[in-house]
Amino acid sequence: MNLNLNPYKGMRDFYPEDQKIFNYIFDNLKEVVKSFGYKQYNAPMIESEELYLSKSSQEIVNEQTYSFIDRGNRKVVIRPEMTPSVSRMVAAKRKSLNYPLRWYSVPNLLRYERPQNGRFREHWQLNVDIFGEESVLAEIELINIIYNIFKKFKASTSDYTIRINSRILIENVLDDLGVSKENYLDVFRIIDKKNKIDSKSFKEELGKFIKNPINIEDLLQFLEINNLEQIPTKYKEGSSYQNLYQIFSYLKLPNLVFDTSIIRGFDYYTDIVFEVTDNDPANSRSIMGGGRYDHLIEQLGEDNLPIVGFGLGDSSFFNFLSGHNLIPKLENHNTLGVLLIGNVYEGSINLLNQLRDNNIDTVVNFSNNKIGQKIKWALREDLRYVIIVGENELKTNKYNLKDLLHSTQEELSIEEIIRTIKK
Repeated sequence: MNLNLNPYKGMRDFYPEDQKIFNYIFDNLKEVVKSFGYKQYNAPMIESEELYLSKSSQEIVNEQTYSFIDRGNRKVVIRPEMTPSVSRMVAAKRKSLNYPLRWYSVPNLLRYERPQNGRFREHWQLNVDIFGEESVLAEIELINIIYNIFKKFKASTSDYTIRINSRILIENVLDDLGVSKENYLDVFRIIDKKNKIDSKSFKEELGKFIKNPINIEDLLQFLEINNLEQIPTKYKEGSSYQNLYQIFSYLKLPNLVFDTSIIRGFDYYTDIVFEVTDNDPANSRSIMGGGRYDHLIEQLGEDNLPIVGFGLGDSSFFNFLSGHNLIPKLENHNTLGVLLIGNVYEGSINLLNQLRDNNIDTVVNFSNNKIGQKIKWALREDLRYVIIVGENELKTNKYNLKDLLHSTQEELSIEEIIRTIKK
């Protein structure tokens, strides 16, 4: 039997060159969120199914989770998102935590869905949340973090668009159109598909909950609004409009736009929601999204706690960066290759330890290949420096340090080599 050597459908292998890019992306993401004072947390990959049944969208729970019954006859799921888990953690220590909490995580998540460009069944995601802040300043801070993330990767504001909306504002419109409150979430899910299905199908879906064709047309007309000033006057006195106005007033970002079709697919969002989309027509999809979800802790049996958060998936963000040529060539500038000549490994151990004690990553080639082959190996390993170590070098403590990037070499002591590489 021939074993299939491909990864499970919707999953990815990360070879070292792939992992290097992955680490580069998430190291920089962490650097940005930590600069705003956010602290990292984590949670188990497996949660009880009960946690997700009332805290996530029904589509995700019923159709997209990897769920099973464990050996203790308990229904469990592999986490498809992190929000229910972090909400459970905060609820467990609700009264002892210091608010506002600024937390972030980088979990891997599994969701059983159709793999497509920028979307896999397994992915890693940066999650950033602020707990315990009622004012719209929380949304303003998170959108500012998003702006700084793209700035960190040297993206121009013309490369992406931050789209923002208010669910409360849409609820007010639905109320005026005679939609019952128990159908709000159903209509939200339909609006969330507005740009993914054709106009006829969209109207048919809305017709299940809005019986009057005139009201459907009124909703469609409202969903075409792309400027706060176009919002009808009767909605401008509410808190949702005031919050949106404050966000635009404070941030003044040229690529921050009001978009009434942004609604987000999760049931727990309560007011402001936002998404970031790529302006490249070849990748015109959501890169990241989030919003306010004030009642999730309350659903877990604790007092209400205001929360705002967002998530950024690795594959969609990688597609954005690569599409705009924002991933630099990543070199191992501080990695040294030691090419051994002869039977000198035992005598080289102290030398190798000295290099590593000075925080120089050191990889040894102790094969019997010729020196030319070892140099070719070092070049394929993308090493910046190599030294050749034989019996004579160990006796004299003098080594030829080759800079493969600049094709230069000089004879130095090990102390001089350490200073040169560190410099």
